[in-house]
Amino acid sequence: MSAPIEPSISVRPRPRPLSSSARFGRLLVLQSIELAIIMNRVHIESIIDGATRGGSSPAKSARRTRDAPDERAAVGGDKMGEQPQFDLTGKVALVTGAARGLGRAIALALAHAGADVALGLRDFNSGNSLARDIQAMNRRTLPLQMDVTRLEEIFRAVDDAVTHFGRLDILVNNAGGGFNNLAEDVPEEEFDQTLAWNLKGTFFASQAAGRVMMKQKGGCIVNMSSQAGFVALPTESVYCLSKAAIAHLTKCLAIEWGKYNIRVNAVAPTFIRLCAGIWQRGRLTGFSAIGVSR
Repeated sequence: MSAPIEPSISVRPRPRPLSSSARFGRLLVLQSIELAIIMNRVHIESIIDGATRGGSSPAKSARRTRDAPDERAAVGGDKMGEQPQFDLTGKVALVTGAARGLGRAIALALAHAGADVALGLRDFNSGNSLARDIQAMNRRTLPLQMDVTRLEEIFRAVDDAVTHFGRLDILVNNAGGGFNNLAEDVPEEEFDQTLAWNLKGTFFASQAAGRVMMKQKGGCIVNMSSQAGFVALPTESVYCLSKAAIAHLTKCLAIEWGKYNIRVNAVAPTFIRLCAGIWQRGRLTGFSAIGVSR
């Protein structure tokens, strides 16, 4: 009688734990894939939008954007597409970082909805064309010198807006910026500058506007957070922490000021296509940063 056959058992060796450098490499790969998905989705949406408006190829759509006005362009030649439909007649808004990019688009959308708009500008002379476009909509506007890293300019701009218009109903904290740098290489001046642009400016502009809105028993503050406040991005540790702080600050202000009928909310945009070949995600150029100056 033959001996029973023992079942063969294959024992798989336990995987060795990844080193810290390997874990970091895997994280970078995953985040790169995530960003690629985000960018590809935005690109696909732009292609679909171009196709539904005439069936042109992406290249032809890009050429049309550069060379010819869009059929849905806003007043003043801004290729903003269809404006949102809501009524802000009789309201007064202040937009920081209003000169270009997101800030300009926000200011025009508010004016289109019926609001008078105060323009917070890091360079007072940078808002002339925007002011003309808003006036062409039969809205009042007021350019203001407002570098959000300077508290005296923040408080003076809010005071001047209230003196000129008689009230302040809406604040959009759009101004901001940041740098790209590995965490181990970030110098103190970049750290301080990023927090001054994003967090300090948002807090004290909200404080100044909030004091006015408390007396009025109502108002609305919209803060500009970012996808970077919720997704860790390599070389952007300081920018990410500042935008995460804005998201939490928004909750704190909403809790404190709700009793005054002041609504405080935040939006978290990702990369936004301004025109062919130009993208913005809340950054300033001229400071080793990505994006379009605001």
